[in-house]
Amino acid sequence: MYIADKPGHGKPRKVTALVAERGGTESAGGASATDIHHGLEGADLADAPDNGGVLVRGVTEGSPAAVAGLQPNDLIVGVGRTPVSSIKSFREAVKGVNLLMLNVRRGPSTLLIPIR
Repeated sequence: MYIADKPGHGKPRKVTALVAERGGTESAGGASATDIHHGLEGADLADAPDNGGVLVRGVTEGSPAAVAGLQPNDLIVGVGRTPVSSIKSFREAVKGVNLLMLNVRRGPSTLLIPIR
């Protein structure tokens, strides 16, 4: 990219621009799992395609989320009896709940994973 310091003086300059940070924020298509519930610490969450739930993109080894049993590519489709279609609906479903019972699709199986 070229930016002219003064009109007529087209000196090449290197320009770096931060378009977005990818740190587990919702603006980057993900969510800070710890902000949702402390028992999800270590999980990297994102909206699944077509409002299909919340995708677990990754899990830090030894983290509370890993110890609870969450694995990469798990799909969270509900909390207790409440279905979730996105991170937004997931946040709403866990408000004020201490013990989460996550309905998780893992491959062809559906699991209940308690999160404390």
